[in-house]
Amino acid sequence: MVFYLKHVLTDQRFNLGNGIHFLGDSGECNVILTYDNMSDIQAVVVVSNGRIFLKDMESTHGTYLNSTEQRLGTAFYELFVGDNVSFGVGAFGHEPDTPPTYGCFTLRSDEIDFVLDLSNSAAYELDYALDMEDMEEDTEEDNEEDTEEDNEEDNEEDMEEDIEEDMEEDTEENFFWTT
Repeated sequence: MVFYLKHVLTDQRFNLGNGIHFLGDSGECNVILTYDNMSDIQAVVVVSNGRIFLKDMESTHGTYLNSTEQRLGTAFYELFVGDNVSFGVGAFGHEPDTPPTYGCFTLRSDEIDFVLDLSNSAAYELDYALDMEDMEEDTEEDNEEDTEEDNEEDNEEDMEEDIEEDMEEDTEENFFWTT
């Protein structure tokens, strides 16, 4: 599984493949994060067998998990997709006055993003609702042209075809779209 940290304000992405990743603002780190209050070596992340672990490296301003005000210690903590991690600041970044220079991230995964991208779900629901309205209008037009005998058979077949076509389009264009 390929993990990445996504900055909550800028959408900048930092990939975390299998192995050990040192995070900080030093050139010695293999994941360089140049945000306010970052230490030279802020934290270490270990990715192994589809699991991911985070450990603060006794940083000056701390590492925080899931918007808690308590700093992480120097033990490893297992992370899960959707966890919020902030480096050097206790605030997470949902406050309106949070500057984009704060190191506030959400842990994401390419595999989970591919299966279900919730960031675009509202657009998908809207497109689906609009497509359903179009289908109903098309069906009404078809019904006026058909005789009563053919109406039931044609309507069922047309609805099934329309639903299949619309669902394929929605799935390809919206549902599997990833950031």
